[in-house]
Amino acid sequence: MGWGHPTGGGGQYGGPDPSSGYTGQNVLGFDLAGDYANNIGQRHLTTRHINCHLIQHTRLAFWRTPAAQMRPKSFQSSLVLGLG
Repeated sequence: MGWGHPTGGGGQYGGPDPSSGYTGQNVLGFDLAGDYANNIGQRHLTTRHINCHLIQHTRLAFWRTPAAQMRPKSFQSSLVLGLG
């Protein structure tokens, strides 16, 4: 897993990877130079605590490239824990 500027490579399963982030140059991804290998296993991205207790109607939003969906046996999920 890496953080950086993607090259726009890949495309064996779906379209090529993006050549920049959705809102900036960098992205978090498995292989920033193209298609990722088979059987890479489960990966996690965890942030430090984000204190939202004074904010109303908070929501988590992220963008992902649809090319990853087309790789066989590939899936993504999100988990948000709220500590009331």
